[in-house]
Amino acid sequence: MIIDKLQEFRQQVYRFLGNGRDAAVLTSPSVKSFAELSLSAVYRRKWSSLYESLKDSRPRRGRLRRLCVEQIPKDIRPLLAGDHTGWGRPHAKR
Repeated sequence: MIIDKLQEFRQQVYRFLGNGRDAAVLTSPSVKSFAELSLSAVYRRKWSSLYESLKDSRPRRGRLRRLCVEQIPKDIRPLLAGDHTGWGRPHAKR
């Protein structure tokens, strides 16, 4: 069933990211900057713990990408689209 596959994918991603790396997000859901995150109760002891957490929470992109690509069904042809217009978009975010 599709819900079982979704749950398995979620568990694989969670195992890949490791335990405890979501603690800062869960305790500080509306953080907008590094300095604001450092004020969180999770990091009240020292600043280096924040840097260590950020370093540890950056997964290897290739491994995570492969995990996502494995979820694409093998029996269908994916449709990929991109924007290659020559028109300027001055209000687009970078």
